[in-house]
Amino acid sequence: MFDDVARKVEGVCLLSPPFIYRRKITRTSGALMHLIDISGSLSIQLMFALILKPFGLYDFYFALLVFALTAFAEVKLSQKYKKEVLSEVEDGKLREAVDFRNVEIYHAIGDEADSGLRFVSSLHEGCFAIFSQLKKAQTSQHKLIHWSAFISYISHILAGLIVWEFYPQDTAWLISLLVSFTIVFLSHIFQWLRPSRDIPHVLFIAAMPVAIFSFWLALAKGIAYGDLRLIFCPEVFIASSETPAGDHQVLKFAPQSDGVLMHSTHSNAEALQNVAQWLYCSEKERKNRNT
Repeated sequence: MFDDVARKVEGVCLLSPPFIYRRKITRTSGALMHLIDISGSLSIQLMFALILKPFGLYDFYFALLVFALTAFAEVKLSQKYKKEVLSEVEDGKLREAVDFRNVEIYHAIGDEADSGLRFVSSLHEGCFAIFSQLKKAQTSQHKLIHWSAFISYISHILAGLIVWEFYPQDTAWLISLLVSFTIVFLSHIFQWLRPSRDIPHVLFIAAMPVAIFSFWLALAKGIAYGDLRLIFCPEVFIASSETPAGDHQVLKFAPQSDGVLMHSTHSNAEALQNVAQWLYCSEKERKNRNT
């Protein structure tokens, strides 16, 4: 974290570490990125419906109030942490160039610590890829947008008839369907009267499940990388590597047989012996150099 201190380090010996790299990235999802700013609020609403509804505790108006409050708070947090993290990303580029000189890296077979982080990040990036594809699809297939709206009308009407027939006392679902139908209709009319070069409003509804899934992946990624602010920073791309910047070799310790995997370099006797030998040789070399 401090360049002047890092440059005084004589060497480092590393046991199965992931090295985290953060970069600013330009997203091509257009206005769909606004859904990311309220993806947590959408996720909370989904949990309310799934958990409280079976017990008859779900209240539509209370849920609407919670959504308004959480969405406002989430947008504010997003604005705050985006500035913070992007500023740190710019400042951190110089730190990655620090030459640690004497570097030793040990890994056990099956102990690649960054594999899980890569998997979570790749899934999260897939959500942005879907947003980008939706944006590209609408620019060349305007007719499909209108057809999707008509299909949505039919689905809402059929769902409303089923609820009306079998659950006439369940007014919350009828109100939800009516509100959803109205939003789709108004968005469709607005897009028809004033075609947008960016994302048609009706596609925001189709992208909402992706935004909800993206929130949980962002939460997992934030926990994995130890920085929950990343939930609110889709403009930051996270990458990980088993080596720091520079050309370094990784010594891997194979298991005794192909049926056993070691999942901790720190408890491997051979690796610990190598660490002790490295420390001894490095210190001896430093003393000889100083004398």
